Formats: sequence, C-alpha cells, structure tokens
Amino acid sequence: MQERTRKIRSDKKKEIRPYLASVHRMWIHRIARYLQSPEGEVGVSLVETALGHASCLEHFQDYYKRPYQYGNLTLFPKPNRKEIESYLVVKGERDRYKMKFTQPTVMKIEDFQLALGTSFLAHATHALLKYALYEDDIIERVAPGFNATEMRVPPLLKAKVKSFSTDKSNPWNIVK
Repeated sequence: MQERTRKIRSDKKKEIRPYLASVHRMWIHRIARYLQSPEGEVGVSLVETALGHASCLEHFQDYYKRPYQYGNLTLFPKPNRKEIESYLVVKGERDRYKMKFTQPTVMKIEDFQLALGTSFLAHATHALLKYALYEDDIIERVAPGFNATEMRVPPLLKAKVKSFSTDKSNPWNIVK
C-alpha cells in the first residue's frame, strides 16, 4: 500500500503557544493598545522583526548548539555555550500566549530552533519574543513612536511619579 501525504496550503497558519511571563504579556498588551491591533498580531510582528534583526541573532550566538545561517551570514556556536533553558526561565506568574505564523516564518523559526538545540518551537519563539520586548529598536520598528521605556515602568511607580512635587524647600517632599 502506498501512503498518501497530505498537501499543506502555503497560506495556512500554524499556531505556536509559548509560555510567557505575565509582565511580558502586559507589555504586549500596551503595544497592542497603542497600535489598535490584536495582541497576537503584535507578538507575531515582534518575533518576525527579531528574526530579521542582526543584533538579536548575534545575542543568541552564546546559546547556539549548531551553526545558524541567515541570508549570507553564518553564525557559529561559541566554545563555552550557555543552555537556552537558562534564558527561558519564567519567574512569577505565566500563561500561554497564542500566535499564528505563516509557513515561511515557521520555517525560519524552525531553523532558529535547530541552531539553539531545543526540541520545541515554543521555546525558540519565547526566546525571540523575550529579546524583542527588551530591545527598543525592535519595538520602534513594530510600533513607531511608542515609548518602550515607559512601557516597562510598573503601574504603581507611574502613579507615584505623576504626583511628583516640585517644591524645592523640602527635599523629602518628593512624592505626595
């Protein structure tokens, strides 16, 4: 008997659901509100931009287990490589974050996953997303004009900063 292989549509999207810290999810939500677009699309844009960003790929060179080729650039693993699991540690609350990628993007993430030596696409996606959220240049490309530094300030600290006193006579009167 011959086994039939099913054809996969090229425009079919694949769902990847990495674990994400609640803080990172909140940051993505802030960017999504600024852009007035769904959170999933913002996550996809961040990952795709990170995949095309040279500093991101060079940052993960410390974690590569195998050579990673991007265009005409080949990045080789460093001799004292780190384990990617140490980068993926999520402290505090976490939950799944759903993103849907096109087939060409999934193939790029698979190549990145193989270079990292991890068994799961979600781990490679989580690493790219986490890096993108801490890189102002990537956020600026995804959301032009968005203040990434303000995004990372906790809400309680924002409330204190808004009530900042400019009274110079009492130096301890910083926060009302």
